[in-house]
Amino acid sequence: MAVPSHIVDPHNGLAARVTEFGQLVVSPIAYSVPVTSTLSVDNTPVNFIGPEANHQIVITDIILTSDKSVGATGASVQVYCAASPTTATVSDGILDIEMLKNTSRDLIGLNFIVGKGKWVNAITDDNNIQVTLGYYRVPID
Repeated sequence: MAVPSHIVDPHNGLAARVTEFGQLVVSPIAYSVPVTSTLSVDNTPVNFIGPEANHQIVITDIILTSDKSVGATGASVQVYCAASPTTATVSDGILDIEMLKNTSRDLIGLNFIVGKGKWVNAITDDNNIQVTLGYYRVPID
């Protein structure tokens, strides 16, 4: 026998819900927005996502692919939070990884929140790294 009940956030009055598959939703449900760019110039930051008023960025996926032009020693790649879209100065690191020639790394199912007002940039020391980030935004409490 089912017992009628409601789970409600006392701060904003939003009620939890059950999906059509019987799953209790206990976290934000949002589709990821993909953004893709190629790091094609050594040591030059590329901006992927910028801040938006009253929202924070949640990164869900990071997909990296290197091509045949990457040197024999590989490429160092950083994905990071920054105070502006053009700075190489890291406010908060998200990912620092070495990529060998013709390889890929798929980091999916992440749930990283970016600091308020921060930009998400990437940089490499060896060119031609394809980067795809999946993200969505959540309202700032």
